[in-house]
Amino acid sequence: MVFWRVLRQVVAALWPSHGGLTPLQLGDRLLAEGKAREALGAFLRHAEQYPADAADAYCRAAKCCLRVRHQELPREVVRGKTLAAASSRDAAEQLFRKALVLKPRHFDALIGLSELVPPRSAERLHLLERAIAARSHTPTLLAIGDFYRDVLNEPSRAYHYYQRAQQQSPRNRDVYQRLAEACRVLGRENEAQHWMNQLQNLADRLDEVYEEQ
Repeated sequence: MVFWRVLRQVVAALWPSHGGLTPLQLGDRLLAEGKAREALGAFLRHAEQYPADAADAYCRAAKCCLRVRHQELPREVVRGKTLAAASSRDAAEQLFRKALVLKPRHFDALIGLSELVPPRSAERLHLLERAIAARSHTPTLLAIGDFYRDVLNEPSRAYHYYQRAQQQSPRNRDVYQRLAEACRVLGRENEAQHWMNQLQNLADRLDEVYEEQ
């Protein structure tokens, strides 16, 4: 009886229950309350205590890093075994990379890291393509298309991704504008006009819906 009482006291001291919440759940609550620094610590504790969830925890921790100043980062982020960070952005990048080591197809980590690497780098394109292989996602399709259009000057590849985005999100107006622009660059004026007509039809339908409301 004494043994189990002492054991419960030790567990409570090492891992406070916070109403039965795991550190991950506690971190989500703290983040919702605007306490990013405290949430960051909770997510890092979760990664250590629950290795199976470490990728999710590191990804959440990375997002917290982007919401706090470098001098506010917990010590374990700045100097400890988790990573050595020169800035909040650097800490976030390293945490996203740690998540991807554990789960290479972790969508949020791929997208998060793609927003931190140089915007015109081959690594960013590689991250976006890995993300779209993990989950079909219209903004990511558009981002890949924009990369082929603006960085690599490959309008036909850009068109391919814009078309996939249109098939997935036929009510997204930005898609039609990009498709029309790509067709003009490719010298396909008739198709460009087709997409602009589709855009106008979509706008008219949405206006009718608003009027009915």
